[in-house]
Amino acid sequence: MANGDIDVKIRFRSFLPGSGFDSSGNARQGKTNVRGRIEATYLKGGVALTPQDVGLNTIDDLTLTCEEPFTSPDPAAGWRMAGYSRSARQFYVVQETIEVASGSAVNLTFDAFGDSGHDVELL
Repeated sequence: MANGDIDVKIRFRSFLPGSGFDSSGNARQGKTNVRGRIEATYLKGGVALTPQDVGLNTIDDLTLTCEEPFTSPDPAAGWRMAGYSRSARQFYVVQETIEVASGSAVNLTFDAFGDSGHDVELL
């Protein structure tokens, strides 16, 4: 993979009928919980991740977890954490308080919740 390339693999999708609200607070169907794995070659400055990449139209909540948070047997060497910027539509990976180097292979799992990228499932 080239720097910044990602491969998103959806492993779970659950439609949540009758649940949720739109940004104005009106009841709305079509919320979905999607979980999966992201394989990426990290690009310093963040890697683009859109709602469509995770199978949603909008992201209400996104939790990213590094599959291997420790890069050495010594946890004191620091751990990796991932975070998502909704405004930039990018995720960032840091080790301790320093962003990881470009070209670093990172594998993340995700748990995303938001408006479905598919039609509303009828009951």
